[in-house]
Amino acid sequence: IWGYAYVFADHPDKPFDGETGGELLETSVTYNVFEAFRKARSELVITSPYMVPGPDGMQMLAELAQRKVHLVAMTNSLGATDEPVVHTGYRRYRPEMLKLGMNLYELSPQKVSRSLRLGRFSTSIGRLHAKSAVVDKERVFIGSMNFDPRSDQHNTEMGLFIQSPQLAAQVLKLVEVIRQQGAYKVTLA
Repeated sequence: IWGYAYVFADHPDKPFDGETGGELLETSVTYNVFEAFRKARSELVITSPYMVPGPDGMQMLAELAQRKVHLVAMTNSLGATDEPVVHTGYRRYRPEMLKLGMNLYELSPQKVSRSLRLGRFSTSIGRLHAKSAVVDKERVFIGSMNFDPRSDQHNTEMGLFIQSPQLAAQVLKLVEVIRQQGAYKVTLA
């Protein structure tokens, strides 16, 4: 599949530049991912093993929800994560994301292990590690950046954006298979 692509990479000294929590540099992966997300007109689908949006991420999600952008996110459940402390951070934002109308799905190791459709992946631990997003079924992000403060402020990240409706459709199909066969939908009770 051919498509236009562009890459962003954080400066290797990112953890030491400026102050923690300061303004994001326009060259940073986080800045460019957030800008791409903000441009969503109809749909944003995110996969991230660690989902801790923080105040800035929540503000962006609220702006998208206000514009009626369909929001979907897939992350690890507590049973699937290798970072329970990060999951605690995610849990704080989960009700607020749901109140915005975001569709949240959490990967279940038990569902993954029972899934015949996930094939050879069904014998794995059942842990999500993919960091990707699809914006408006046209643009795909694949990179090392999680949707969490560590990636925003400390980790040196890299990300690739690809303009390709065909590739976006393939990524969305994979997310849908994982959603149906290996995850459960989080709802407000």
